[in-house]
Amino acid sequence: MGQTIVEELRTFRKLIIEFEQATRENEAAKLKVKEAKDYQPKRLAGFDDAYLTKFVVDRIGEAPTLFGPLDLRRLSQRAVAKRDAAIQRYNEKLEQVKQEYNHLYHDKRQEFQRLDQEEKTGKLSFAEEQLYKTSQVLAEVTRKVESVNLLPPSLYSCHAIDRLITYFEDWRADTLKEAINLYFDESWRKDESQRLQRSFEALAQQMKGNEEQVSEVLKLVRETRDTLFEMRSKVDDIDYSIYELKNK
Repeated sequence: MGQTIVEELRTFRKLIIEFEQATRENEAAKLKVKEAKDYQPKRLAGFDDAYLTKFVVDRIGEAPTLFGPLDLRRLSQRAVAKRDAAIQRYNEKLEQVKQEYNHLYHDKRQEFQRLDQEEKTGKLSFAEEQLYKTSQVLAEVTRKVESVNLLPPSLYSCHAIDRLITYFEDWRADTLKEAINLYFDESWRKDESQRLQRSFEALAQQMKGNEEQVSEVLKLVRETRDTLFEMRSKVDDIDYSIYELKNK
């Protein structure tokens, strides 16, 4: 009986290998679609980076600089007003210069923009096509897996099936139900152990933090005690000086 179950599990494991592979490929395809949507071609941006700034500087010079944090002119309303006016005039000229730039390089920029759009569309179309194909494969493999009706979906992994097989080989289980119960019991114990380990580590870290806080408090107490002692000594000196003056 046990051997029959083991053989069924081994056969099912081969199907699960296909399922895991199809799942990985589908997840990778989803990531490629996201990357394609976020992708920004750089032909137009690269052209503007190379030529726009130089074009602007050649036409109207460098932009007025803001006052630095330590620049005393920041305190002068007149200087601030002149700077703001200069910036406003420059920005007005800048808009005109950008229009000149766009007009002068219109055809070239349009071509770069077209190529960028074609590249982005191509990447996205290819990624979406791959996603569709991998989704179809995954759906078909999932249908085959579910048709076997051997294990619950939470055990659709080679690791889980390998564990179940060892229970039979080690004579720890005689039925599939016993093996599944053993797997979930051991998984729960492992998860609980990890949870407790994390709790202990967090507690140890908290205690370490408290020790540092206590150390700081003790240091402050010592400093306060020394300060009070010093103040008391000065008060005693003043009292003694007053006493001497009274008895002269």
